[in-house]
Amino acid sequence: MRTVEQVVEFMQDVIAFAYQRPDMVNLSADGLDLVLQNNHHLWAEIVGRHDEFYQVFSDVCMEVGSGTDGFARHFRREMPNASEQELCGHVIAEWKRIGERLKMLVPCQ
Repeated sequence: MRTVEQVVEFMQDVIAFAYQRPDMVNLSADGLDLVLQNNHHLWAEIVGRHDEFYQVFSDVCMEVGSGTDGFARHFRREMPNASEQELCGHVIAEWKRIGERLKMLVPCQ
């Protein structure tokens, strides 16, 4: 069985993979947004930082004005001609910002 530290490291690696290779995780920016939200949330649960995660997540959503729509949908509304690659880049940038505020140790950020 894995230790908590090993599980945390595994989750950080999964998140890093999504940051580096979004095309391998999901083809849509909306799907990538959901995958990253779920993975960050799971990481926060494992390390016992659920409340802090939701506070940081809420703060970033308020700052960018996305509300409950998610980063991909918000950016798509703001930039209707954006490519899927640009949308994915925006989603990754916002989730990296959340990870940095949580001081996650995600490889190759």
